[in-house]
Amino acid sequence: MKLLLVLTEFPPSIGGMQTHAIHIARYLHGLGHTIEVVTYRPRLPQEAAAFDRRLDFPVHRILSRLSHHENLRLVAGLLNGFDAIYASTVYYGLLGDRLPVYCRSAGNDVLRPWIAYPFERFSRLVASPLVDGTLYHYFVKWKRPDFVHAWFRDARFQLMRRALQGNAHIFANSHFTGDLLRDLHFDRYSVIPGGVDAAEFCPPPMQQPKGLIYLTACRLVAKKGIDTFLQAAAIVREHRPEARFVIVGDGPQREALERMSNGVAEFAGRVPHEEMKRQYWAASCFVLPSRDHVHKRTGLRDVETMGRVLCEANAAGVPVIASRTGGIPSIVEHGYNGLLTAPEDAKEFAHAMLRIAEDRQLSLRLAANGLEMAKTKFDWTVVLEEQAARITGRRVATAQAT
Repeated sequence: MKLLLVLTEFPPSIGGMQTHAIHIARYLHGLGHTIEVVTYRPRLPQEAAAFDRRLDFPVHRILSRLSHHENLRLVAGLLNGFDAIYASTVYYGLLGDRLPVYCRSAGNDVLRPWIAYPFERFSRLVASPLVDGTLYHYFVKWKRPDFVHAWFRDARFQLMRRALQGNAHIFANSHFTGDLLRDLHFDRYSVIPGGVDAAEFCPPPMQQPKGLIYLTACRLVAKKGIDTFLQAAAIVREHRPEARFVIVGDGPQREALERMSNGVAEFAGRVPHEEMKRQYWAASCFVLPSRDHVHKRTGLRDVETMGRVLCEANAAGVPVIASRTGGIPSIVEHGYNGLLTAPEDAKEFAHAMLRIAEDRQLSLRLAANGLEMAKTKFDWTVVLEEQAARITGRRVATAQAT
């Protein structure tokens, strides 16, 4: 089978989806399929070229980060001879009249469409390297200003809804994402949560945290609930003064959160993904106190649609605590591989943190069950086998929409 993979943030770019992108490409190629990858123009051309030379399949780094209609035109020009498209967003369903489109949706593409420039008019101009590069530079420098999202919101949602219906099948990363699709009258989906290299994150023998360390890793935005974590940390420290609270990541709320922390937490900033396993191994507990957040100005809803860091923490043998919101319950089964609390309830969250510290048997049981779930449910081999089976028609995926 010959597949064209349209993937965002393909390595060596820095982005949340790059882990999924390289794994699906290598997996499908390893099954014997002929594949080619289409992705964004590189920010680091020489590094990207060096990376691509080590691959056994072609990579076309031709897409604009801003102009979706021009990207559709570019991808359409490559379709001859292919049997299907695999995309990492629902937006390429607009090519569904040409070839079957299979999509891995992380939910945010439906919940708050991030198509930067959703219009056909001037799309080729916006996609030109000079305009695209300059506008994207300032978009990032200004921390993705809200007024842009407010201006383009309706057009983005209209385009997303049109594209959604053109997909032959969507692999939803959680039941929450599946519900989003069903609410838009789309029922051709399977729920396949997870995505972690369980062997890579598996802790070394006899690995033990040095002290009581609570870790979180995320982009520092409102939905992550880091303010709740800091409030809970202050409560925990009253009972366990030796506890440390480590926050990995960066984002627009970092300065405000550092002021709020008043020295209680340690802000580690960005950590390369390949180094994150050591952060997990050093921790006693991983926390993700996310909330369902609606932006007052743009009206956009933001929520944890799955939480891959929870899969990683499970694979690293670390007990997890998270809030019962969005797609998190598709990953964390309360009392089995983690603890769930009500969102924005700092007291309940602190109570769960203290349980992990004080109940050794509970901590060990959650960690052991998390390791097992990472291997049998969240590992890339499981996640990608289900997707490949659906695409190639070898058998029907077991995680059907209900």
